[in-house]
Amino acid sequence: MNEFDNLFFEIQNEPWSDNPCLVNYANLSNDSVFSNPWQKKVEIANPVSLQWQQKIAAAVIETEKNLKNQHLISENISNFEFAVDRPIHGVSILNFHYASPNAVIANLVVRGVKSLDETGFMPHRSELYIEQAWGFMLAGGGIYNNLDYSFIAGSEDGSWPIPGSNPGWGGPAFRKQLRYLVTFMKKLPFYEMSFCDSLVMADFKISQVGLMSPKGTYGMFLEDIEAKPLQIKIPPGNYFVEWLNIYTGESEIEEATLDNNTIIISPFPCKKAALMIKLKQ
Repeated sequence: MNEFDNLFFEIQNEPWSDNPCLVNYANLSNDSVFSNPWQKKVEIANPVSLQWQQKIAAAVIETEKNLKNQHLISENISNFEFAVDRPIHGVSILNFHYASPNAVIANLVVRGVKSLDETGFMPHRSELYIEQAWGFMLAGGGIYNNLDYSFIAGSEDGSWPIPGSNPGWGGPAFRKQLRYLVTFMKKLPFYEMSFCDSLVMADFKISQVGLMSPKGTYGMFLEDIEAKPLQIKIPPGNYFVEWLNIYTGESEIEEATLDNNTIIISPFPCKKAALMIKLKQ
């Protein structure tokens, strides 16, 4: 595989599936979305598995050190979220399944790419999967690698109508919605941005994750806002402000003079939206 430059090696898929170590609980207050007993547990690989994975990672590094390409190596950490103490030596990608933004936030000081490596097992509602993708990537995630169950033998174009009994989601309409996230991310200099969760202030409880650049660019995913007044905590200046409806792709862009006293309101009636602010050069 060395000649190919478009791949990375994951050592072991879901190493916690057998003889796991239970380290925490998750999703305890959200039975409507996470109804299976295993969706309440955060489990990681046991010490024997970790030793084996370290041996395989070392073998990959040793094998490739004098070859044309040295590929990245990923470690599959857990479902949902977990604060990694020390990745396996040589690992550059931390893979999580069904991940929340906390999988990124809890590992901000850990070098390497954080990856949402598998999706599924939520109700068949596109908005759940769309919001999962936005929350993870705007928290600083580097890979969104979902399972799309509309691709099967006989429907290689991803058009298979997913039945209600299927454990995952996907399809053409869902992929169109994902495209709005791709377009949004390509407008951001994400390679020079850092995590931000305090750009927006309000008199009511909101949730926010986002990225900020020292050059005056901000990208935020906001929840529980629903066309209510928001205060921006930002250095004074002239900015371009773009609101994006993450479900429909509709956007509104305007120029505005902003400072710490400026009040802005999302133009969309939905509770969740994306916000991009760029300093006018």
